[in-house]
Amino acid sequence: MPTRRQWLAAGALFALTLLVRLPVRWAAPLLPASVHCVQPAGTVWSGHCARAGAGALMLGNVSWSLQPWLLLIGRLAAQVRSDDPDARIEAGLRIGPGGRLELRGLKGQVAIGAGLLPVFPDGWSGTLVLDVSAAEFRNGAPLRIVGVLDASDLRQRPPGGELGSYQLRFDEAAGRGTSVQGTLRDTGGPLAVAARLQIARDGDYELGGTLMARAAASPALAAAVEAVGPADASGRRPFSLAGRF
Repeated sequence: MPTRRQWLAAGALFALTLLVRLPVRWAAPLLPASVHCVQPAGTVWSGHCARAGAGALMLGNVSWSLQPWLLLIGRLAAQVRSDDPDARIEAGLRIGPGGRLELRGLKGQVAIGAGLLPVFPDGWSGTLVLDVSAAEFRNGAPLRIVGVLDASDLRQRPPGGELGSYQLRFDEAAGRGTSVQGTLRDTGGPLAVAARLQIARDGDYELGGTLMARAAASPALAAAVEAVGPADASGRRPFSLAGRF
């Protein structure tokens, strides 16, 4: 007849097996009300949702693979992938205490104008390519970003028309201190842009530099550039924008 120790060992083994193989569909109802997983499949540790997201942001074909050993130090870590036609993204993700979020090896391509990037105004289209080696956020505000964002073939519904292509680069050295800093430049198109972006720890940002309309700019775009202010001797016009993420 099994001893008490054997019964306890068997019970622990059963519980461990159940935990390891816990279907994600059993855990889905425990998610916060703002987090959604449609048609869950697989296990909690390695699963898939036909559609997943938080709030109004939803992506298709989302899969993940958790790293359970980091739970021992209070961090939720996973390799996450989205195969949504409008957002093909892959990244290592870590969530820690105090609203801390870390991303590693973020790579992907997102369609501008698909409603996934609220930073771009309505009526814009194009492609955003992500190549970020590291990024850290606390309560949504960036603490550190190292990588490159390329926005190509930007267009705006009339009257804007073609807007060109741009690169925003965050370097390791520029990310040390009290703010995250990056450089913005055009990579071709109707506007010549050279600017610097500074994001404070509280989420306030400042973007300042110069811009100039090239000959390929539409009349409406050239008029909008002229409205920014007077040009210097080289034809460039200083500009400054500020806001909060």
